[in-house]
Amino acid sequence: MNIGEYLKSERESRGIELQQIADITKISIRHLKAMEEGKLDVLPSRVFVKGFIKAYSKSIGLEPTDVLCKYEESLRGAAPQEREAFKPKIYTPPPMQKAKAKEKEKKPRKTIELPKIHLSGRTAFFIIAATVIVLSIIFSLKQ
Repeated sequence: MNIGEYLKSERESRGIELQQIADITKISIRHLKAMEEGKLDVLPSRVFVKGFIKAYSKSIGLEPTDVLCKYEESLRGAAPQEREAFKPKIYTPPPMQKAKAKEKEKKPRKTIELPKIHLSGRTAFFIIAATVIVLSIIFSLKQ
């Protein structure tokens, strides 16, 4: 018995309608039916399925961790095509098209390369302080 059949039998033994579970869990009836029928390819990714099982089992009064353990066990023994349904679908974007705009010839830029100066924080502080002192002296002499 797969996990869907188990959940369906537990739900029916408790006299709970599928619509009631859909109202409580906010899971669409389409997904709930697919889960009960074992149609894994209709369901979203495995993470969502675990969430669905947890919410479903809570709504009918089962312990979610027990049901999730049964689900994991059923996956280990699942046929390869059932496991294939949960392989991640990787999106590969289409190749980019080249722009049809005319390529302009780029002129080389004239740049000046300056030597790199490495100053410590203390040295930079003294240079700035000395500059401020010299400028304050110059401005005070003009007045």
